[in-house]
Amino acid sequence: MLGLGAWFIWRGEFPLGGLIAYRGYWRRLQSPVQTLARTADTLMRARASARRVFDVLSDPVRIADPVRPG
Repeated sequence: MLGLGAWFIWRGEFPLGGLIAYRGYWRRLQSPVQTLARTADTLMRARASARRVFDVLSDPVRIADPVRPG
């Protein structure tokens, strides 16, 4: 982004202030998107973990009587 912006500024097609403003807007947009992506990842991991826990809890109990010598 900076390289292309610098090229446009050098050619006189884009003002320096416009590039600075664009970078600021991009950062303000990027932060909430990253937060949303992290939250979605956390929820997916929690769902997978909960599924494994419920699989373990739904298995029948398999305890065998101890063998007594005899």
